[in-house]
Amino acid sequence: MADDEAVRAARLALTDATRSVIAIGLGLLGLSAPERM
Repeated sequence: MADDEAVRAARLALTDATRSVIAIGLGLLGLSAPERM
């Protein structure tokens, strides 16, 4: 079960990093991103 938690934590970190990169990219383009989809 420890591996499942590690995979889950890695996926959450990747998702958060992706969200951050997309938000920064949209900001550079002068666009805004919705808070929720």
